[in-house]
Amino acid sequence: HAERITQRLAAARARTVRLAQEAGFAFATPPQGLFGWVDTGVDTEHLAALLHGDGWLLTPGSLFGVTPRRSTLMRVNFAVAQEARLWRVLREAANKVGRPPPGARSGNPSLPSPTLLEGQTSRNRA
Repeated sequence: HAERITQRLAAARARTVRLAQEAGFAFATPPQGLFGWVDTGVDTEHLAALLHGDGWLLTPGSLFGVTPRRSTLMRVNFAVAQEARLWRVLREAANKVGRPPPGARSGNPSLPSPTLLEGQTSRNRA
């Protein structure tokens, strides 16, 4: 059972990565596991608000930082981001939004520290 789930997730991840890349998006970190970080190139809070009006629910990267800061990163769930229409709509909306506002973070700096995700605190990091 676990092997079948692992295979299905790998297929979902591969399809999502392909669709995202075909739409012109890049991953900020190597795609693995259940979630990935896509760099949209635009403020994802604005992007999420724009698409919410059309019935899409997106997760802006700013929700995952230690301090709230606008971000160009968006976390995607590989299992539910396999619809080609999502990536077309996302590309169109990103083109409408345009460049990120001054002070927006782009790329990896918006990602939480991997060591903190592993249960370490800033005091016990090596």
